[in-house]
Amino acid sequence: MRIDEAAQMIGYSVKAVYNLVYRRRIPFIKLNSRVLRFDRAELEAWIDGMRRNTNRHEEPEKVESVLISETNPAPDVAETG
Repeated sequence: MRIDEAAQMIGYSVKAVYNLVYRRRIPFIKLNSRVLRFDRAELEAWIDGMRRNTNRHEEPEKVESVLISETNPAPDVAETG
């Protein structure tokens, strides 16, 4: 199926599906450098896997982000020697 059909099937925007493809987070078939296709059965399995992962009662992994700017410069790295 085409990307617009896949997006509609999974309830995402076309742009979001392109992003998932770019990050290789969704199963897809690349026919050539410009043409993507999606297999319905693979997308259904992907959706089922996403549901299983969201139904877990585990704490999500904590990710910290640091904004490095002129007001918050990068910390010095201690040299080992």
